[in-house]
Amino acid sequence: MSERLEISILEQSDGTWRLRVTADGRTLATGAEVASRDLAERQAAALREHAGHDGSFVRAESPDGRFFFNLLGDNRHVLATSERFASAAERDAAIADLERLAATAPVAAG
Repeated sequence: MSERLEISILEQSDGTWRLRVTADGRTLATGAEVASRDLAERQAAALREHAGHDGSFVRAESPDGRFFFNLLGDNRHVLATSERFASAAERDAAIADLERLAATAPVAAG
């Protein structure tokens, strides 16, 4: 169980923007690339809003047997995709951290 969650807004080398969600220094999920910082800030706000609802998470297993999740927004658009986890329990613990901490997580420029 993590104690600290942070959402970072990062500018990529090609000028696009992306979110990174970390818990205690470990990357849990990343957002889709967007064209502007403003869109990334809106994506961060939507992530903070939707992460508190278990129904916003789609749990899945990759073809190589690792586990991950997608966090969906209002329109069922993917806001963030998790890193791959070795077990379903590890993935579910990451979801629990997001549900518990995302609404109050600081958003920082990375």
